[in-house]
Amino acid sequence: MAETSDAELAELAWRMAVARRHPQAGLFHHCDRGSEFPSDRSQAAFQALGVEVSMSRTANYWDNAAMESFFATLTKECTDRLRFQTRQQARSAIFEFLRML
Repeated sequence: MAETSDAELAELAWRMAVARRHPQAGLFHHCDRGSEFPSDRSQAAFQALGVEVSMSRTANYWDNAAMESFFATLTKECTDRLRFQTRQQARSAIFEFLRML
């Protein structure tokens, strides 16, 4: 988690996930067209790991329905109507929610 979402943050999150989960060859990554994902930096990270990338069409949330559903659930069950005093409180609540999945 960071104050802003950018290509560096996306790449670091991606590398952390790969290091923890050790995905098999042929991994398929679907993402939206947020500015951090089509960046040269993110694309190079995907290519280096042999990942096939799919991007949703502009303004078409149906292309990414699974992740849209996940974030709706995260919001409803973890953060809805909460006011965190610090970024660390929000981070802890979200990480605990994810750990329980």
